Amino acid sequence: MHLHHGTDEFQGYRLRSARTRKRWAKTDREKQLIALDKLQNELWRQWSDRPFLPLETPYQSGWIRTYVLREDVQKSKHAAFFSSILSRINNVQFNRDKDFRAKKRNRRRKTYSIAQPLREIDEYGWKSGKCKLTDLQKQFFYPRTSWCTRKRRFVTHYVFSEPWRFVLVVQPRMITQVQLADPVLESKKQLVDNHIRNYDLRQKLNKLTKGKKRTYSRCGKPPVIDPYKNRSFSDRLQAYLTEA
Repeated sequence: MHLHHGTDEFQGYRLRSARTRKRWAKTDREKQLIALDKLQNELWRQWSDRPFLPLETPYQSGWIRTYVLREDVQKSKHAAFFSSILSRINNVQFNRDKDFRAKKRNRRRKTYSIAQPLREIDEYGWKSGKCKLTDLQKQFFYPRTSWCTRKRRFVTHYVFSEPWRFVLVVQPRMITQVQLADPVLESKKQLVDNHIRNYDLRQKLNKLTKGKKRTYSRCGKPPVIDPYKNRSFSDRLQAYLTEA
C-alpha cells in the first residue's frame, strides 16, 4: 500500500519542462535586477539627503556667472514681474577662470568665450504647465522651430523676446557649507554602481523599469493605428477597391 501511494504521488507530481525552467530563470533574474535598481535609487537618495555642515571659514572655488535684472528694470514697477520670468529661464554657469574662456581642442593657444544664452522652454514644458508661467508672462515668448540632430526631427522651443532686460554678472563662488561625509554609505553606493557598470546592466535596467523607447513625441500626435492591421490580403484589396 505504501509503495502504491508513493507511485500515485510520483505520477501526480508535475515536472518542469525545459521551457518552463528557462522562463522561470529569466523571471528570477529580472526580479533581481529590479531589486538592484531600487537599491541603487535608495542609496542615491540617502547620499543626496545627507545633512549640510556650515564651514567656520568659507572659501572661494571658482566663479559663477548668472543673469540678473538690468538696473533700470530693477528700479521699475515691473521688477517683480520680470524677476519671476528670470527665475524660470535663468542660466547659471561655473568656471575656474573669471573670464569664462575655454581653449580650443585643436589649437591649445586659441581661446573662445563660452556662450551663455537664456534657457529656452521646450514644447512639453510649455503645454503641460511645467514652466509655471502665467498667461501674461507667456506673451513675452515666441516659438522657434529648428532641426534637432539628436532626435532627428524638428522641435519647437519658446524663447524670451526681450533678453535686453537681463545682464550677465560674474561673482565669486563661495563655499559656505559642505555635506556630512558617510564612508559606509559611499562604499555601498560605489559597489552597486561598479557592479552595474562592469556588467553593462544599465540598458537592461532601463528597459525593465522605464519601458521601451517611444518613437514619437509626448507632445505630438499619437501613433497612427492601421485599420487594416492583421487582416487578410483579400480584405485589404476589397477595402481598397471600395474606396477607389
